[in-house]
Amino acid sequence: QVLCFFGYQSKNEEDVAPILTVVMQILKTSTTENPAKEDCVKFIEHLARKSEFKGLVMRNESVVQLLVDVVKSEKDGMRERACGALAGLSILPEAQKILAQSTIIDSLVGFILEKESEKLRGFSCAILWSLSLDTSLKHQMVDSFGVGEAMAEILKTENGAMLNHALLTLQNLAECEENKEALVEECGVVEPLMNVIKTNSAIRSKKYAISVLQMLPVNENIVDEVLGEVFQALGLPKWRKAANNDLETSNVEIPSEEKEDKDEIIIAQMARHRKNVIKEMASSEAVYVAGLQNIKIHFEEPLKTVKDAAKLNIPKIFHLLPPIRKTHETLLSDLENIINNVPEPNWSTEVASTLIRMTPFLKQCSPYIEGFDKTMELLDGLQKNKNAVKVLEKAKENCTLNLQSYLITPIQRIPRLELMLKDIIRHTPSESPDLKILKEAVNEITSVAAHCNQRKKDADTRYRLAAIALKIKNIPTEIDIMSKTRDYVHEGTLKIYPPSVGPMYFAHFYLFTDLLIWATNDEFDQGGSQHYSGHLAWKKRQLVIGRVSQEEMKQLQLRTNRSARRLVSSVPNESLMFTLENGTTSRVLCAPSEVVKQEWINRLKEAQK
Repeated sequence: QVLCFFGYQSKNEEDVAPILTVVMQILKTSTTENPAKEDCVKFIEHLARKSEFKGLVMRNESVVQLLVDVVKSEKDGMRERACGALAGLSILPEAQKILAQSTIIDSLVGFILEKESEKLRGFSCAILWSLSLDTSLKHQMVDSFGVGEAMAEILKTENGAMLNHALLTLQNLAECEENKEALVEECGVVEPLMNVIKTNSAIRSKKYAISVLQMLPVNENIVDEVLGEVFQALGLPKWRKAANNDLETSNVEIPSEEKEDKDEIIIAQMARHRKNVIKEMASSEAVYVAGLQNIKIHFEEPLKTVKDAAKLNIPKIFHLLPPIRKTHETLLSDLENIINNVPEPNWSTEVASTLIRMTPFLKQCSPYIEGFDKTMELLDGLQKNKNAVKVLEKAKENCTLNLQSYLITPIQRIPRLELMLKDIIRHTPSESPDLKILKEAVNEITSVAAHCNQRKKDADTRYRLAAIALKIKNIPTEIDIMSKTRDYVHEGTLKIYPPSVGPMYFAHFYLFTDLLIWATNDEFDQGGSQHYSGHLAWKKRQLVIGRVSQEEMKQLQLRTNRSARRLVSSVPNESLMFTLENGTTSRVLCAPSEVVKQEWINRLKEAQK
């Protein structure tokens, strides 16, 4: 709650980003009973409604799917919050794509037809409107999901924003020829549309309803008289039948006006998104440069004064960083100058020009990347020197990260710049003259990032293995997490049954290409260390992933030990459980949701390969 409070007051992504990271981790690992979960969903809803933070939220790849899980499984208050967040994000094409691949449309239609709370129905309608913009979804929404019936229900009972969203959704759905007859015959939208035209006091709603009727194969003899009266009441030109027997309004082009309005809205949203990405590029560059300066002030200079610094090869750890630091200090100055002194419409082209000009200097990270493994070996040697360890511990008190975390940032920075530049291109209209120079900049940065990405992957793996090895206490000596033949694959929190007696308990699992190790949190260590709890190792193709049999379920349900400190539940959810076997040992695991279960199964199969 305290973190979220600060997040609500923050006005820039730099302050919000670390809070969002914590919030996402809580959502991924907490159970329904965790009271913090509702605060997390509420915080994401707050960000999703702010145009300046939508891009930040969407850069967390799993956020949409986590919100979908909340909508489908949690209590009403949290459902409303999650739906509100999805409604805010659903205008973005990347969010629409994820929502279209999920099964949420069924749930949204159910909320409307089953007359859930007004907020839940309103948010559901807003999300369905966003999804109806996707041409590939229009027919499926009517034919398979019953969206037409849901919109007809809203037309009968609602007013205001929800009604207008329903009318605009119907307009989008009616653009698909295959939907027109179904909307009239099966969904029964004509009568509710007529009632809106006759009885609703809002002129905009009347216009939307007329626009939908124009697109449907309706009997003009039935509606002609009503529409004539309405046009006269609205002071619009006289209603008449066209020569081709389609219904139209003389000199009134409502659909094209609405299309222009929507186009203008989308263009404005894209411009805001580009602005926010460029601001994030500058703010994240400032954080990166500050980190490089921290390395120099708090680590490099004090370590060089340590006895035997030359024998420890301390200068070699840092000798490639000065040119990188100088390059990014210049880049930061250029980005800040663009934001402070250049008109907003020109930001994209100026950023592209700056990155093209800086590309030769950004390539200075290549030697650093090539020598990163050696740097990590030298850094590992410092852990054996008491004087060096004291310097590292004192430096960590003054900085937000340890030295290992700072040293990997030059490898991560170029690929991140590439991603943000591509994000700007995705939100630039296809007819914009800015596209040419933006694409040129992407090509230049990609040439640098391609090399960084491969080395980043290797460096990330070695660094992550070292971090895990340091984090887990009491790992058996026969397990060498740092083995050069081992790669990191995945991690997350699951429930697990002990091998013989006792209930399920929560543990954090680390998956590698040939090993699954799990640990429990040390409740008395605020540094986040964990205690080794168990492991499962296998040779290639030896791991078997299976279902829990009925007999196994009966045995597991008998395991109730109310005095157990880590007791979770005496009755497991069978659909969320799966087994792992390596030929000699078997374990039963339980995921918090179907999505998480499937992700773990996919990653386990990936590890086997």
